[in-house]
Amino acid sequence: MAATGLPGFDRPATQTDQGARDLAIVVAVENYHGLAGVPGAALTAMDWEVFFKEHLGIPEDRFLKLLDQQVTPSRVQRELGEHLQKAHPEGRVWFVFVGHGAPYVGGSEIDGLLVGVSATNEVYEDFVEASLRVSEVERTLAAGAQDQTVMILDACFSGRTETDENLTGTQVLLPSSLVPRLGDRDVVFSAARNDEVTHALPGATPRRPAFSYLMLGALRGWADRDGTGQITVAEVEAFVRRGLLGMQTPSLYVADPSQRQAVLVAHAPEADPGITRILDELREGPAPADTRQAEPVEAPSAPAGPLPPAKCVTAARCLQIADDVRQGYDGPVDLPRAAAHYRRACDRASTPDELRGCVEFGGMVHRGEGIAVDHEKARDFYRKGCTDEYAAGCAGLGVLHHRGQAVERDVDLAVHLFERACLTVDPRGCYNLAMSFLYGEGPLPVDLSLASFFLNSSCSGRFQPACDALFSYGEEFAAARVATHLDPEFLSTFHLDRLQLLIELCDEGSEWACYYKTVVYQTREWAGQRDLYNWFAPLCFDHEIPGACQRAGHLALTMYFDHRDHPDADAYLAAAYVTYENACEAGSPRGCFGWGLFAEDGLFETRSNVRALERYDQACRGYHSGGCEKAEELRARGVRTPADSASQQRRASQSTGCASMTSQGWGVFLFLLLLRIPRRRTG
Repeated sequence: MAATGLPGFDRPATQTDQGARDLAIVVAVENYHGLAGVPGAALTAMDWEVFFKEHLGIPEDRFLKLLDQQVTPSRVQRELGEHLQKAHPEGRVWFVFVGHGAPYVGGSEIDGLLVGVSATNEVYEDFVEASLRVSEVERTLAAGAQDQTVMILDACFSGRTETDENLTGTQVLLPSSLVPRLGDRDVVFSAARNDEVTHALPGATPRRPAFSYLMLGALRGWADRDGTGQITVAEVEAFVRRGLLGMQTPSLYVADPSQRQAVLVAHAPEADPGITRILDELREGPAPADTRQAEPVEAPSAPAGPLPPAKCVTAARCLQIADDVRQGYDGPVDLPRAAAHYRRACDRASTPDELRGCVEFGGMVHRGEGIAVDHEKARDFYRKGCTDEYAAGCAGLGVLHHRGQAVERDVDLAVHLFERACLTVDPRGCYNLAMSFLYGEGPLPVDLSLASFFLNSSCSGRFQPACDALFSYGEEFAAARVATHLDPEFLSTFHLDRLQLLIELCDEGSEWACYYKTVVYQTREWAGQRDLYNWFAPLCFDHEIPGACQRAGHLALTMYFDHRDHPDADAYLAAAYVTYENACEAGSPRGCFGWGLFAEDGLFETRSNVRALERYDQACRGYHSGGCEKAEELRARGVRTPADSASQQRRASQSTGCASMTSQGWGVFLFLLLLRIPRRRTG
């Protein structure tokens, strides 16, 4: 490859025969008849061929490649069906597509299109006719005798090109997302989210798709982070996501979460050439040498010293490095190094989301996590991360004011800051606001319903202390939670005096303000169901707000049951499926519960009590009582998941026992909990 620093794939990493029982199908379109081309698609297909035949050792008669003029729906399906007759029960089928993707609009099914060579954007029906439905390809692949199918789709399903050309010439009314219909062992990699476009590899001459390049590198050994020489699904996902950071967001779909640890390549010795650093430099130029004598970043037991040289150019890369070393993904956990990179991310921040570096560094110096405690420094960095668009720092600043650390103690101001953080859906802010309602601090009254509501919001954001508090209060909070969710005046009363502020922030582009504005509209019945769905759906699909996904799913499902005779009824049901899936994957217990119902009833996926039980378990772990009840019901019928164990069953029985605790027992437990909460209320 004629690009400085970018290794090519014209030779195999090593010769093996591990794929002797596998099949591989590569379909690529570079030159479309009536659409913009996909530069490098043919070259990419050749690189995949080298990998499959030379590295994996797939025999010639078990490899199929279809290029350009050969990529028509009828020919692909015919040759795919014939080729699958050779599938081995102990082998794997690899299916790779490189070309344009688009959303499928029509009927009741949400689907994606693999665009065929003869597609044009003059008439949408003709465009669909010239393309392959992803679900149809999946059904054809499912007919094979193979043990596992791996689909690699180097296409996006937004219907747009890298230069933002609209391929279909139509406007999609419902969000269209890839919804794989998978077997329990199948894996699907997709190049980008449904609202994104795919990009070319920076600095590559000739041009070529970035996603396939990184996928090939990952499978050849670049993704081997644990040094085993084996490449797992999870390692591939993490490596490709890291390489595409700031360009596009690749997606992984598995029916069984345990498949993330499945080995895709058993022998992959090629070492990572430092491709993430190479790509960063090609996109933005070499990182300048960091010769500053910055303020010492030290562990409490370590001597002070200068910051190590920076290995990140952008705030996004600094955040990625900091997260990795803080979690131990790049070797041993290194908290001082994580703190240093969070601080660099703060210094380089140019967007609201990148201010997370300021808040993370402020939190670490506030708690003394890998760095000496310094409340004044924590105050300064929290203030940087306390803005209208990104207010997570307001929660930390509120803690300082509540405790009187480096600032004057002011409980009223602390409560205001907690509320400000919570309005932008910050879990810590919502937790501290809940505690303020629990005790009636500052200007707030004691209100168990409000405390319960904001604990739910915080727990949905995966803030564990909030989930612990909800679980600990048990039945004492349950009645208040139910009343809160069913009371139509609750949110409208609480937010009524803030509605104008929310409207102004929404008009200025704050998606969080639009989300809460919509919540207020819903509770005051200022809009119909369909209008509300159209408000919530973009917040779910474009901004991945768990609460918006859960509300969009509920509205879509309600529209389906209320209007079954409507021509769009099935489309509402499909939309509910996708939004519940997104809500669950974003951490919403209610989303997991709704998604479980689809698996149990066999709607839009193959009926599977095992998958339903896994989703109900996820809901139950998020303290959704319906999920716990459904999980218990399925286990009583003999359904088990691969993750079930004796210890899990004991924990389930213990939680069931807690649910039946007497009111006297709850009173004693609640009293003891109240004695403990003040010491962790602003943690």
